[in-house]
Amino acid sequence: MTGRIELVFNRFDLIAAELPEMAAAVTLRTAYAIQASSLTLYHALKEQFKNLGGQVACGELVTIEKSAGRAISNAIFARWSA
Repeated sequence: MTGRIELVFNRFDLIAAELPEMAAAVTLRTAYAIQASSLTLYHALKEQFKNLGGQVACGELVTIEKSAGRAISNAIFARWSA
């Protein structure tokens, strides 16, 4: 799965190089149907933007089941902001 994450990041890097003003304030990454923790995305963003400072946050997107109140995982995310 790491190879797929790196491929997505590499494509983003190509876009960001052409339009740096779009990537300057906030970057959000999500992953669906992946067997990885949100920490995978967290560390990838932290490494990618290490020279820019800012903050990285990560977490999990969930749906709360109405009948039992259980959290059902939908995706993981990581966010970098300047």
